[in-house]
Amino acid sequence: LANRLNLTESLLQPLMLLSLIWVLKSHFLSEENLENKKSTIILCILSSLSLLTKQLGVAIPLTVFIFFISKKQWANAIAIVASSTLAVGIYLTLAWNYGWEIFINSIKSYGAHANGLPELIQSIFRYPIITNRHELFPDGLILLGYILFFSAPWWLQKKDRIILYFPFTYLTLLAILESANDSNPFFYGWHLFPFFPFLAILIALAVKEVWKYGDKTQAWFIGLITMLSSVRFWLISFPEYQPKWQIILIIIFALIGLAIIIKEKIALTLIAILVLITNVMVVFNLGKIYGKRIQPKEEYVIPLQGLL
Repeated sequence: LANRLNLTESLLQPLMLLSLIWVLKSHFLSEENLENKKSTIILCILSSLSLLTKQLGVAIPLTVFIFFISKKQWANAIAIVASSTLAVGIYLTLAWNYGWEIFINSIKSYGAHANGLPELIQSIFRYPIITNRHELFPDGLILLGYILFFSAPWWLQKKDRIILYFPFTYLTLLAILESANDSNPFFYGWHLFPFFPFLAILIALAVKEVWKYGDKTQAWFIGLITMLSSVRFWLISFPEYQPKWQIILIIIFALIGLAIIIKEKIALTLIAILVLITNVMVVFNLGKIYGKRIQPKEEYVIPLQGLL
């Protein structure tokens, strides 16, 4: 049952980030290097933990395996396969201990996730939150992150694209295992939690480029997306100001536009301050913005009835 809650997706985030760190450590080392061997041991442990955390955790050992194969580090690749096989054995042992019939029924019920058609990429933009699927999400930072994520192969420097290995592998597996259209009630935003740290990394890289080279168009693009969502957050929290939303937007865009004309760094600083203030406000007004029902309940009643 824990696998059906968002805790496991949240646990995959640090496992994926730690794996990325140790993959980066191994990137410039030979297979015989002692530090590389230490990195491989740690990656074996992280891969095993990810497999025991959630089925989609297989993205981590698969990514590490592909990395070692691409580096022609065959012994390290075999070590990842061996540790992953051991983790699968532990997983099946636990299933046998708790009840093989329950385990098999839970696997069968997982077939409900295959309802509908393969529409994951479109659904990431259509249903990115875990409340009302038919309400577009108002978080501009997430939207900006997804835009940068899907366009990263075209703008991210080749030497930095190693940071895309883990999220792209996870995305590919998620696309195979999960459908996400209107006929499937089982796709919710928590499946996408492991992406969020990588979205933050890409946003940071994009802001760094604007800060360093001073591109006014890019600065305006960042301000446009983040400020639209920020204003939406404030208006949802304080509905008495909603009739004046256009005036509010004009004032904010005028301030950001003036700042961009003067200096891009000033504009980015202003945007960062406004986003930070908005995020603090959101924390204290989550009930107004996202509603009371955060996780689905009744949709899971029917599939779970056949487990016991």
